[in-house]
Amino acid sequence: MSQSVSRRRAHPRSFHHQLPPPFSELQVDSPNPDHLLVTASFGRILTTTQLGAFLPTRRLNVHPSLLPAYRGPAPIQHTLLNGEQETGVCIINMLKKKEGIDAGGIWGCTRVPVPKEATFTSLGETLACEGGKLLVSVLRDMRAGKASLLPQPASSTLSHAPKISMADTILNFETMSAESIVQRYRAISHQRPLLTHMPISHKSLQLHNPSVWSPSSSVELIALLAQSGSAVYHKPSKALLVRCSTNSVLSVPRVKQDGKSLLETKEWWNGVCNTPFVVNGVIKLGMTNENNR
Repeated sequence: MSQSVSRRRAHPRSFHHQLPPPFSELQVDSPNPDHLLVTASFGRILTTTQLGAFLPTRRLNVHPSLLPAYRGPAPIQHTLLNGEQETGVCIINMLKKKEGIDAGGIWGCTRVPVPKEATFTSLGETLACEGGKLLVSVLRDMRAGKASLLPQPASSTLSHAPKISMADTILNFETMSAESIVQRYRAISHQRPLLTHMPISHKSLQLHNPSVWSPSSSVELIALLAQSGSAVYHKPSKALLVRCSTNSVLSVPRVKQDGKSLLETKEWWNGVCNTPFVVNGVIKLGMTNENNR
């Protein structure tokens, strides 16, 4: 079998480039049964003409989820955002757009546990490795005539994986716990930074490398964080501590204010601690009614 391997990371829109030779020279009404199309993390939708250059059973996609869960362009991100404990990778048939995205039959599937500290990068690398091994196994079975194609299981609670948007980056300290914010950071920070907003000026503030902070060591400090979104600079840890939902506290060692460079929190705090933003050593972060207009 000759293979055309298409691997790209891009926005999920139609891919209008011509196929490379010899595939560009094929007759759509008579595709070569020995030619194979494989995509992995491609992110674009192939046209009907491009798919037509290959037999329906020779159009394979390596998809990093346990289908039918998380169909769409961002399955790894949504797996982490939702705190799934297990994911996987499937080799599926590519269908025409009108027949369904990521809805084709399954040639093979491998289940993979999600480590507690997994990030998009680490989980993606694991799934890429497992997907490669699974693809080789499926191709060997195809050549031996042992491969079988199974329809995707029906699901009444189908979860989707739409592309990550700006709305996914905005933090709401009243509804999000510190744990869920750290989880969100691991899922999407490679793609978009997590954002909150400064008081008065409403400028955005990026939060980098957050972790969950244990409040048991300073009762007085926690008393200062009376409301969700209240934040203080904590000298011992050199971090900004932010009150979140469920009485949890987020520790942020690095920040980036709109229009400025990424800074250690200590440097940033030295620049804002004597401004109207800070009252009695506390700054209030988060969305306001004016931000939402």
